[in-house]
Amino acid sequence: MAARRYGMKSRSGRLRPDRTPRRPDGRSHPCQISMEVPMPDFTAHRHPVLAVRCPDCGRAPGVWCRRPSGHMANDFHMSRKVEADHAFIDQHGPDASVERDGEGWIIDPRGRVGIRPQPEQLALF
Repeated sequence: MAARRYGMKSRSGRLRPDRTPRRPDGRSHPCQISMEVPMPDFTAHRHPVLAVRCPDCGRAPGVWCRRPSGHMANDFHMSRKVEADHAFIDQHGPDASVERDGEGWIIDPRGRVGIRPQPEQLALF
């Protein structure tokens, strides 16, 4: 018998569903697997940008960026900062902000809306 990726075929070539291997969750086809990516936690790390994986150096969430030489970078890659901004806005909205709170970070859903100039305040005449 030749083993197939998603089932077993008998000598006659028919798929035998009773011998189909199952995953621990009971699903048998890869399209049924949930590819859900967990939402990043921007308050769990030393810096909120560390909540996302770096697209440049491939460092995992929570791990500081590395230079091509292997040394630790002084700052995050720009693409990681942009990725963190996009993920934060998708998760919390465009008005939210991350603010330092002693040793950690807190998310303010209203952000700095109260201190932003309103359109009527910008009119000069």
